[in-house]
Amino acid sequence: MNHDELINKLGSMIDLEGLSFDDDGSCSVVFDDDEVFFEKADNHLFMFAPLCPVNGSEKLYREILEANFLSADNGSCTIAIDPYQDEYAVIRIIDGEVSYETFERILLAFIKCLRKWKKRILNDVPSDSKDYESSDKLSNIVNEMMV
Repeated sequence: MNHDELINKLGSMIDLEGLSFDDDGSCSVVFDDDEVFFEKADNHLFMFAPLCPVNGSEKLYREILEANFLSADNGSCTIAIDPYQDEYAVIRIIDGEVSYETFERILLAFIKCLRKWKKRILNDVPSDSKDYESSDKLSNIVNEMMV
């Protein structure tokens, strides 16, 4: 599916009929308290979400860089500093067309990564903590599909 079709179907799946990109190729969806931004450009779909204002220590920076190495601990997401907002952000890029099922898996992994790092940064929980769960409707839909 192309990126317009993916966003439209996402809207249908989470009861946001008519979800679509604006004239600038952007839109956002709030999952519980987490806003995820989508932008399309050329043949790429960018997903990004803010974590928190930049703060931390050398230890935290090292942890983030280690997690970014081959996306070892981030489900193919990257953690970076948004230079325009001066905040940490989680980023994932989808190249080309993908099936809706693939998009949904990527999005769920993205949200899990976002929540894991929010918990880590805001509550000083070690990054290797695996006890995070997504409680939003998308997670429920994905979980039902896997049964």
